[in-house]
Amino acid sequence: MENELNNRDFTKIPRVVIKRLFKYHSALENLIIDGIGNVSSSELSDDVHVKASQLRKDLAYCGEFGTRGKGYEVTYLHEKLSEILGLQMEWNYILVGLGRLGRALVNYKGIVRRGFTIRAIFDRNPDKIGKQYHDIMVHHIDEMQTVVNDLDIKIGLITVPADSAQMVCDKMIESNISAILNFAPLLLKPMDNIFIERVDISREMVTLSHYLSHHEY
Repeated sequence: MENELNNRDFTKIPRVVIKRLFKYHSALENLIIDGIGNVSSSELSDDVHVKASQLRKDLAYCGEFGTRGKGYEVTYLHEKLSEILGLQMEWNYILVGLGRLGRALVNYKGIVRRGFTIRAIFDRNPDKIGKQYHDIMVHHIDEMQTVVNDLDIKIGLITVPADSAQMVCDKMIESNISAILNFAPLLLKPMDNIFIERVDISREMVTLSHYLSHHEY
């Protein structure tokens, strides 16, 4: 089993599957808290509201975890998903843009619980630069490369307006940031070996609009 996991290329797992793996991981955490040792695919899929066949297909990207008649050993599966998702590691990140959204993300404790720690904030507002926000220093954006390299940071969050987002992205890449989470309403230029994920709230709202438009109440 261990050799099989070690030989798998987890970079081939689709993004949509990664998001579901995290849902399974969170559900397993609750089962551990409840003292449950084993869970079937149907029970786990019910907890996360997906089909059992989909759950089994998603886990097949990672290896063979279940045992016929016993299901999944909860602690073991949780540990393996932690490894696959990189959650057994501690990750430092920076945030650029200390507006309302930026402040909300700094204040969000759920990120910390998953092992992510904000180490620096960047902005261009002279009223914010050189001060601390929740004990985190706010730097001028031009200082990014020095600060990022000193702290060995690979993750950056962009919470600036659309007209500044690509410039911020370029500065992050110049500073050796490898993974970017973009909250700006702009599609950033794709780059080789740079992972860029966009959080588009308007797209999610359109999903709600579609649902409401085709159901009667």
